[in-house]
Amino acid sequence: MQTLCKPSTLIDAFSVQPVDDSLVTCVQVSVKCGSTEKLLQVEEPSRCEYVAMLLTPAACTPTELQAIEDKLSALDKELEDDHDEL
Repeated sequence: MQTLCKPSTLIDAFSVQPVDDSLVTCVQVSVKCGSTEKLLQVEEPSRCEYVAMLLTPAACTPTELQAIEDKLSALDKELEDDHDEL
């Protein structure tokens, strides 16, 4: 899990300003294997602290990627077969 922290900022239509010199925003990101890039979950366990889960093929092993490709190919075949029956 990677943790990133930086001073908090307030973004409005006119400027980006620090909110409070003592306030820091932190994000912990868990990266997991997935067929597409998707931000799966974001929680705020306490003020300005976030925990996120990101799915991405970049986190997959070659074996996991092959399994995903096999599953997608089977689904494509299934869709083709269903289309032919119509």
